[in-house]
Amino acid sequence: MARRFTGKHEILSFWGGVYGRTLGAISMNGLQKRRRKFGPLLPGTLHAPYAYCYRCPFDKKIESCNYYCVDYLDRILEFSSTGDLACLIVEPYEGVGGLLFPPPGYLTRLQTWARERNVIFILDEIQSSFGRTGKMFALEWENLSPDILCVGKGLGGGVAIAALIADVRLMLNPGEMSGDNGGNPLACASALAVIDILRDENLVENSNRVGEYFLARAREWQNQFAIVGDVRGRGLCIAVEFVKDRATKEPARGFANTLAERCYPKGLAVHGVDHILALRPPLVITDDQATRAMDVIEATLKELVA
Repeated sequence: MARRFTGKHEILSFWGGVYGRTLGAISMNGLQKRRRKFGPLLPGTLHAPYAYCYRCPFDKKIESCNYYCVDYLDRILEFSSTGDLACLIVEPYEGVGGLLFPPPGYLTRLQTWARERNVIFILDEIQSSFGRTGKMFALEWENLSPDILCVGKGLGGGVAIAALIADVRLMLNPGEMSGDNGGNPLACASALAVIDILRDENLVENSNRVGEYFLARAREWQNQFAIVGDVRGRGLCIAVEFVKDRATKEPARGFANTLAERCYPKGLAVHGVDHILALRPPLVITDDQATRAMDVIEATLKELVA
């Protein structure tokens, strides 16, 4: 849609970002393992560093960098672009890339950068929308107004559905990009029911409140366990990153997988990805369940580091 509207062909995406599995989306993916052996990829895809402040690729500090990674985009355009950039696509937090949350103000700065250069600003909220970060949409945290908004996953509550929300000027004509499953009645009914339940049962508020508890408990572990490096997140999306040494930040490879395996026989299913533990429970989680979950993780941590 952005290419059609602008008449330009280049797309800018980010290291660590994962945007899908079609050839176009694979070309934008910012992880090599998500592109390997799929080449040659779509021409005109540019990649830039994401704001991974704990492991800044520029070795800068958030307190003084003044969003250097956003300003660096001009360097990428100067040396890698043909001057034909149509759009920029970014996730409010990078899910598959390690649950990376940018610093406050980063997305606003990114949106401003795009608008000043007449670049379509696309926000990929496939993972972050519908209460996951403690707001109905993650864009609400910074009052963003993307030109195109991608949503899905949580929208259907387990029924497969995705949707595209865009400025009316960008929309294609009816039938130009349709498919047999477009407007599927079952999926649409599911989405409407999900939205009603989110509101009627205050699940977005529950996500925010219980998420604050998860984050506070996880940050206590930073004082208890030297292996806990970074703790980050919002709402019911929390990441705990494990390191061998806090000074060097060397990842504790495989530790999160082992931790998850040890938690499972105790009745807790959590997701470990190498050195990062992902805490993304259902939005209906209760206070008692949250407390039990964190107690199990903490007890297992003590066993593993003893």
